Amino acid sequence: CDVIRNPVFLEEKINNQRNVTVQEHRKRSSEPETILMDRIYRTLYCDTPLERAVVDDEKILREIKRAELIARYHAWYVPSQLIVIGVGPIDIEKVKDIITEYFPDAEKKTVSPTAILPTTTESPSGKIIIPSTGSKQVHMMAGFRTVSRSHPDFYPLRVFSMIVGESNNSRFFRKTRGVEGLVYKITSHYDTVRSSQQSVLRADCTLYHGAIRIYSYFEPGNIRKVENIIKGALQDLTENLVSLEELERSKRGVVGKHFQAMQGTHQHMRMLFAAEANNSIEDFFMFEEKIQAINAEDVQRVARAYCKPNQGVWAMLKPGNGNQK
Repeated sequence: CDVIRNPVFLEEKINNQRNVTVQEHRKRSSEPETILMDRIYRTLYCDTPLERAVVDDEKILREIKRAELIARYHAWYVPSQLIVIGVGPIDIEKVKDIITEYFPDAEKKTVSPTAILPTTTESPSGKIIIPSTGSKQVHMMAGFRTVSRSHPDFYPLRVFSMIVGESNNSRFFRKTRGVEGLVYKITSHYDTVRSSQQSVLRADCTLYHGAIRIYSYFEPGNIRKVENIIKGALQDLTENLVSLEELERSKRGVVGKHFQAMQGTHQHMRMLFAAEANNSIEDFFMFEEKIQAINAEDVQRVARAYCKPNQGVWAMLKPGNGNQK
């Protein structure tokens, strides 16, 4: 509490952390999956501040002054923005007393919300090709703009992502790696943490701030086959209902993954924070119940609404020096 309320911001430590952040940014910026993910988000959310990565300009990072850092800190890191999460054998009343002592109500102040709303409800689509001289494989990512954690479609989208690519039983894995060995890796992710309905900045972005991401890498000669398999699997889910067996297996996978993540105290707290920040803490404790309530029609509905093969942004990192599109 003392560190949060009375940070010193020593110049030496600021410079040390600045250097660490620059090195982490450089390392991250050289990873193919990260390059594609940043490009996907820049395109999916090109009409909002979400297109910007947390750190995407090293020059700006190096020019930030101590006074600017302190001013920003005191503008946003205020008691009314504070969420305290605890996991374990905690004395709740003692914690409340400490928080009240360090952050009295008299010091609360209002922070103006930052609107992060797209100017259009139509999700961007298209293909991006990025030439790369440092990779011998093709890295491909498809991104589809979806909805927030607090949206009712969050739960069927979790099941949808598990069906298509989050396990060795997924459709993508079985058809590309399990049968023909076409890829080194293929997976699906459902991101809802890049922003939140009421995040640390209390940003009002209730319309769009989620994405389904499909990532794979493979030999250049397999581009057409892999792309057709992915699009075919997506198309099938828009046209046909998933079988009861596959649906139940995928729901078990989602629930199992959820509770497995909660085994670690740190991750458990992160999950609780995300739920609280999204005004969905009650739903967090009903997660299994809500997942079990999903049916085949729900999966087909979200597939049609968000993940048709002709929707979304398809980005590809290819070996060579070809023209960028």
